[in-house]
Amino acid sequence: MADNDHITVSSALWLAPIADVDRDGIVQHLNDPAISRWMLRVPNPYGLSDFDSFLGIARAAEEEVGEPVHFTIHHAEHGPIGGFGFEHLALGHCVEIGYWLGQIFWKQGFMSQVVAAGCQHAITTWQVVRISAYTFDGNTASARVLEKCGFQREGLLRCHDRKDGQLIDAVVYARIGE
Repeated sequence: MADNDHITVSSALWLAPIADVDRDGIVQHLNDPAISRWMLRVPNPYGLSDFDSFLGIARAAEEEVGEPVHFTIHHAEHGPIGGFGFEHLALGHCVEIGYWLGQIFWKQGFMSQVVAAGCQHAITTWQVVRISAYTFDGNTASARVLEKCGFQREGLLRCHDRKDGQLIDAVVYARIGE
């Protein structure tokens, strides 16, 4: 459910547009090598300047689309615990999603709830019929989240990404229709 300034996930979770006030919490979580190893654009170490750079990207994307597309995952008790975003939006057609969660919140079902709510937002708000996501090959936790949310594996993209000088295979997943 989208409100004027956030997307409700559950009584304890919501997505709010990424903002300056999220800086410390996000930097703390993203400075974890267990998270950055699975994320293409997250260096390790991750610092304040990395957050500021991404915030600039998020604001530019919001200006282009006319509404926020990069969000902080907020927990009622713990504050900022992760991130969720949309890229390559084509209204009435498709969008790509990306997401991450602070390690101490893994294996609690939060990300499946977030992905489901984010997908519903994209379908309702932008009338997309295809939602795609990429994972690094071997990221079984992310693959499970996508599969729980109705995504199907479409294929392996060999040497698709380069991170830290290494070529990495990616797996593409998609969810078609409602």
